[in-house]
Amino acid sequence: MNAGCLVFVVLLSAMGMAQTLFQQLSPSEVHPLSWPTGSPVLPLKCDEDGNVYARFLLGVLPSPSSEIVKIAPDGTKKATFDYARVPDLGKAFAPDFSIGVTGELYEVVEVPTRKGNQVLLLRFSENGTFQGKAELTTPKPFAPSQVLALRDGNLLISGVLEEGSDKGRAFNGIFSTNGQLIRKFGLKGEPEPKSNPAISSEDAMLLNPGALSARAMLGLDGNVYIFHQVSPARLYVVSPSGQLLRTLTLAPPKDKAEPSEAAMGSTSMAIEFQVPEEKYVSITRIRLVSLQTGEPIADYEISPGLGQIACYASDKFTFIRMIRNQQSLIHASTH
Repeated sequence: MNAGCLVFVVLLSAMGMAQTLFQQLSPSEVHPLSWPTGSPVLPLKCDEDGNVYARFLLGVLPSPSSEIVKIAPDGTKKATFDYARVPDLGKAFAPDFSIGVTGELYEVVEVPTRKGNQVLLLRFSENGTFQGKAELTTPKPFAPSQVLALRDGNLLISGVLEEGSDKGRAFNGIFSTNGQLIRKFGLKGEPEPKSNPAISSEDAMLLNPGALSARAMLGLDGNVYIFHQVSPARLYVVSPSGQLLRTLTLAPPKDKAEPSEAAMGSTSMAIEFQVPEEKYVSITRIRLVSLQTGEPIADYEISPGLGQIACYASDKFTFIRMIRNQQSLIHASTH
């Protein structure tokens, strides 16, 4: 990637108060996507080689496509993963997918049947070849919301129970690739932000990466990083065995800034904040924070030519944005 424009952080002291100026993050490479597509469905995901994985909205009344596209760093389409091409899955609903450490892709889908929804785990090779499916075995029916491929080959799958006295409660489990529940994933700790006020206080004591305000991401250290998009943002670092390692409160770059998206680096996380400037108008800021302490490392103001953050690695950022009626992959760098 070419170097982007950078204005170094300057600290100004006045009457004992320090003010941080934002570094300007501008496009350094723009790669128009060569196929027609609508807006990307968030969150965007990346692998360790810098490939971006995205599902896009299609149609006159936009709805998510069944197809996930693997986009190379130069904007070319490397592979597609389409559950609708699998027999009997044309009417499935796919809430989430995850990329394994060797490039394979896992997707959870709900399939309507006469007896209720069937929850399946699909596996695709890194080039998009469908390799098989497995029904998830759970104590009670649940609606999946997130899947995260772990470094040991198992998967963390989160959702909400759908029946009985437990209806509406969070369910998080570690599953094998053949759909077997290995163990529940949860821990007693600090209260979680709840997406449903009716959820019991007992569930409020379980960290829930399946909550609407949360997103689970995998670190290079093998730990699970549960990012809660609340204000102030919080980051729970949890071992694959369910041990809470640390809880980090992430201060916003400006007052009233709301966290929206995040991208994992090797030792830091890039968090996208929406900062209200005036009525119905907001601007986007990105703050880098340490994965060890949660302390800010740098703050960036992004130009209008950038869009939704997809990847962050080694001070290089990747975005997707509509430019002249065409979605483009955009790279920006801090040096």
